[in-house]
Amino acid sequence: VLDEPVKLPASGSAALSLARWRMEIALRLDAPAALEAAFEPVKSELRPSALRAQVLACRAELAIRQDERELYEKLITEALWADSQSRRAQLTRAIAMLTFANARDHYEEASQLLALVRGPACNDIPWRAAELTALEALALYQCARLEQAEQTLNRALVEPADAWARSVRDSVGKLFDVQ
Repeated sequence: VLDEPVKLPASGSAALSLARWRMEIALRLDAPAALEAAFEPVKSELRPSALRAQVLACRAELAIRQDERELYEKLITEALWADSQSRRAQLTRAIAMLTFANARDHYEEASQLLALVRGPACNDIPWRAAELTALEALALYQCARLEQAEQTLNRALVEPADAWARSVRDSVGKLFDVQ
């Protein structure tokens, strides 16, 4: 899907929508170059703003993975300005809170955001379930709620997972020596 030469719309909602889904696939495959290739042609598209927010949130998630905090902040600010209610942007914010910050300081807000966006995120990409549950376990672990964290991680072991979700789940699992 990512490598196929396709004539994409030059602008507008179709261009943003296709770019967003190509970016989502690139995130699941851990293919940063493919994500950048999908983002580049639409990065200056302003409308529709809800789709722009989703595209910016996808690019912001890549910034999190690459530990580019300043770029993440810039992109997520733009995404939330484009659509303050964007579930995709809220999901990216929750991931950032658990990645960049001390989870003790941000657990409640991150937990609320994860609960808010979990359903839509897993409806869009069912394989994301194990990743989100593992992130919840990580937050619990960092808050020293070890028994609850281990139970949550055990739930992640049986949820649908793609390669990226498994890698997140496995990295969190190393904290518990459970795999």
